Amino acid sequence: MIPIMHNGLEYNKVTGYAAGPLYLRQTENGNIFAYDEEREAETLVTGFEVVDGGWYDTPISGCEQGAQPQSKHVGYKPPMGAEIPALQVVYRNYGCADAGFEQELYAQNIGLVRRTVTTIAGPRTLELIHARIGAITYESERGTSFRVFLDRNWVEQNAQKLPETLRVTMGVSLHSAPWMELRFAPGPQYDIRVRDDRGNVVYQWSEDVVTADPQPGVVVSRDTDFVQEIPLQMRGGEPLRVGYYTVEAWLNTEERQFAAATRFYFSPAE
Repeated sequence: MIPIMHNGLEYNKVTGYAAGPLYLRQTENGNIFAYDEEREAETLVTGFEVVDGGWYDTPISGCEQGAQPQSKHVGYKPPMGAEIPALQVVYRNYGCADAGFEQELYAQNIGLVRRTVTTIAGPRTLELIHARIGAITYESERGTSFRVFLDRNWVEQNAQKLPETLRVTMGVSLHSAPWMELRFAPGPQYDIRVRDDRGNVVYQWSEDVVTADPQPGVVVSRDTDFVQEIPLQMRGGEPLRVGYYTVEAWLNTEERQFAAATRFYFSPAE
């Protein structure tokens, strides 16, 4: 991605950190600012400076919330590994119904390692399990991993403008056990969602699938793949527009422990 410059400051486009893609920069004290090209101004997204009783407003979750970094570090224990100190940021809602963030944990030299979000089904916690930071690889969980692969990440529509499909592979890998039992919730075993570059959901696979009864426990081996072809179209059958899209996929287990995302670029035929 090509960065943008404003008043001599460089902003880089980041996806996955906030509700939608943002142009971000980080100051020497760690604070993260986003630049809004339409307003030609920047907004504080994440602040780490502790002010006694002070809150700042942030749009990071997709709705305006108050955020407050805590003065005391807390112990963060990854799913696998020794406990490390982390800075906690807590959030409060102004009017977000069943949405928004509740808290985040940031570890030194790593970054965001845990985020708790509000959903209609209650709080949901997301953990960092893998990151590559320069020459360092961070692994917090060596027991299992979940990855999403596409048969291609650059899609050029054929000249006849025939319907295109994308093959999505959801892979579960076991690193320390020969097998594991997965218990699925009611509905299909997995789901796939496509978002445009602004974070809007343009397609969801389960919307076209008849709901199924809960399935008994499914035993997976060391490397088990779930494969699904999805149409490259929007809800209602409209063709995709040119641009980048994010594919989110997850297994519909009772605790939804397995979820991941990847991206592709779509170029329509002229």
